[in-house]
Amino acid sequence: MKPSLVLLGACSSALAFRDSKIISSSSGEMCISSQLLAASSSNPICRNKDGADLLSGSGRGRGGDQFSLAGSIPPSPTTPHSNWTHTSPCFRNGTDSPEFCIYHAAHYGGKGMSIITDAERAAHITRNWGFTRPQELEGVNRPLPKFEVAKVPGKDYGLVATIPIRRGEVILRETASLLIDYAAFTHVPLDEMKKLQVHAIDYLPFNHRSQWLNMSSHGFQGDHTAMVDKILLTNSFDVEMDDVKRDDDFYAVFVNTSRMNHDCRPNVDYWFDPRTLTQRTVAIRDIIPGEELTLSYIDPMQSRAARRERLHTTWGFHCSCNHCMQHRLKTDESDRRIEQIASLREEFNDYTPASRATPQMAELLISLYEQENNWSLLSEAYTLAAIEYNGVGEPWLATKYARLAVEAGLMTLWEGHGDVVEMTKLAEDPWSHWSWMLRTRKRYSWGPGSRPNQSEDEDEDDE
Repeated sequence: MKPSLVLLGACSSALAFRDSKIISSSSGEMCISSQLLAASSSNPICRNKDGADLLSGSGRGRGGDQFSLAGSIPPSPTTPHSNWTHTSPCFRNGTDSPEFCIYHAAHYGGKGMSIITDAERAAHITRNWGFTRPQELEGVNRPLPKFEVAKVPGKDYGLVATIPIRRGEVILRETASLLIDYAAFTHVPLDEMKKLQVHAIDYLPFNHRSQWLNMSSHGFQGDHTAMVDKILLTNSFDVEMDDVKRDDDFYAVFVNTSRMNHDCRPNVDYWFDPRTLTQRTVAIRDIIPGEELTLSYIDPMQSRAARRERLHTTWGFHCSCNHCMQHRLKTDESDRRIEQIASLREEFNDYTPASRATPQMAELLISLYEQENNWSLLSEAYTLAAIEYNGVGEPWLATKYARLAVEAGLMTLWEGHGDVVEMTKLAEDPWSHWSWMLRTRKRYSWGPGSRPNQSEDEDEDDE
């Protein structure tokens, strides 16, 4: 997953509204950009391809009630750098195809991890903190006593809060059990891929492997190979690696986070940290004891019909969350709000003189997200409001929303995400920020950079 907005900077399955894109600069550095405001800044924040700046900066069970949560073994401080316990079996589909192998680290995070990828990406992964600075894994895979696995009516099993959890509290930090390079699905035939998946899971330590095999299969029954494949399909996330050379995401499974069921308006959000191969989940609103902890498996800013169709097609269930099951009049109104949100986002992405975007429209976007109880995307709305107010010369209102964006972004994004970095800069000095008077300059063609498509227009005139 983010799994965000449009500001350029250091960087979920990630939600569509929070997707980041990787771009290359002329200096050979890597920039990770949130999508929405990319057109508004000509000065992206970059880091080198190995992520030097990034690295130097500060489930749904199907068995009985007696589940133990994975991660009882403390992290090992002796995980060797650039070393794998196993690097086989492998598969190469012809001489021109890359070879994909299982790379297994038996002690990673204290519970082991398997990765299916090629040698180049495996070498890149071993330069991450989890291998080079294992102290950064301190405290991971140790579920806090805030929840339990319990029977959930209509959903089999899920995670349920046992104590009050305040907005912003971290609920889980856990390393991946299995990571699969999406490129492998292109080059490895299905039958061979299923064999690799089984080997990867069988390499996991006994307790961890048992936890993995005890995840939901939505009632599916089959042999070991078929069960491993079904559990992977049912419980996986899309995650992005810190690797500018390759755009492919990874398929990832986290045995505890994957026990969280879906809700179109969840109370928990998550972020994958490629520095440690760790998924972090955090409460995005106050949660009371006995309340189920839920995630959104999909982009929540879709109509009810589109959400339910996607969930049924991909995961095989009809969503019965409160937001989907409310009265038709409320559902219709929600769909209209979602449609208006999409329209507003298009306006904010328009920096031509004809753009209708205003700070008041950003205020409306905030209100619409609040009406939708969509707390995971508030950081985006606050960021847009800060940019729009600064863009028309309102520094104090811009600072207000920049501070709100940082506070929300530290929950749903992370401290080094481009949006959080940029909003911190804006809050400290709105007058020196690139967004100062930006909307006015674009609208009235004032100053350098006021017409971003000027060269394109000239080329068309020449033709």
